[in-house]
Amino acid sequence: MNDNHQDLPPALREALEGQPDAARKQVEQTWHLLGKAEPSALDVPDDDAAWAALQPQLDSEQPPRPKHLALDRIARRPRRRWWLGVVTGMVIVMLVGWAWWQQQVTVIASPGEQITMIFPDGSTAVLNSGTRMRYDRRFESLPFFAARQRRVKLEGEAFFEVVSADRPFVIETFNAQVEVLGTAFNVRTRRATLDQETRVTMVEGQVRVRARVNPDHTIMLTEAGQEARIAPGAVGQQQQPSPVEALDHVLAWRTQGFVVVDRPIAMILAEVERRYALEIEPDESLVLTDSMSLFYLRGATPEKILHDLCLNQGCTYRRTSRGFALASSLP
Repeated sequence: MNDNHQDLPPALREALEGQPDAARKQVEQTWHLLGKAEPSALDVPDDDAAWAALQPQLDSEQPPRPKHLALDRIARRPRRRWWLGVVTGMVIVMLVGWAWWQQQVTVIASPGEQITMIFPDGSTAVLNSGTRMRYDRRFESLPFFAARQRRVKLEGEAFFEVVSADRPFVIETFNAQVEVLGTAFNVRTRRATLDQETRVTMVEGQVRVRARVNPDHTIMLTEAGQEARIAPGAVGQQQQPSPVEALDHVLAWRTQGFVVVDRPIAMILAEVERRYALEIEPDESLVLTDSMSLFYLRGATPEKILHDLCLNQGCTYRRTSRGFALASSLP
């Protein structure tokens, strides 16, 4: 029996007894090859060694926090700050808007010029020379800021064309209040002149004119060419409109004309100064107390006006650096 057979375990040798030589030889070769192979060691760490290596790391490190909680806190802080900034900004904008909305807008037509003003609602006003007009910015309704009425304060002369709306359009003068019901009309009110009155002339539509000192004194204008005059006091005055002689006379200033009817000379000169932005200096010896009428429907100039005035009053005029000087033509 060969050496391979001797290397077989006893139990395997007994089993091969009586088997063919070929089969016994194959088993012996297989066993011999298995004996030459090195046993494979299992890579299983020692429990005690592994625990000893891990313990220092556990002692020195804090337990990890869940990632989703940390990210949620980081994201929540900027979100809170963003909303706080938005709310603060909205409050500031509203406060600034409220302060701006409470302020008044002033429009001035200086002597020698005319200005066309367009209101926020589309209504228009043409201001004659030497006219001052004020209106609130809350003239127009804004989001969160409702405007109950459209209110204008006027000193001077202006022609209005008012857009119809559900809010009244009110014009205040020094002694009257004009409530507009959708119309076109002229308002003249000069407190510092000799004829201290408010005069409203209807062109189209309807207006209601009230005296401020006596609200019961009301005049309704419903037809073109009607006129209402409110003098200081306005107590016991007639409450019916009066007709104007010619509507184009009242509106002559809009076509560069100049019309005065039976007015004192001093008042006419003051109107010329205001209209053409110049100064008229009458000589001390010149007496101008009469009244007169002048009609220029268009193309009026100060030279034309003074020429006709002096022709009527017996005086002369000459140019100066600031306007004109008047002197008596008598020796």
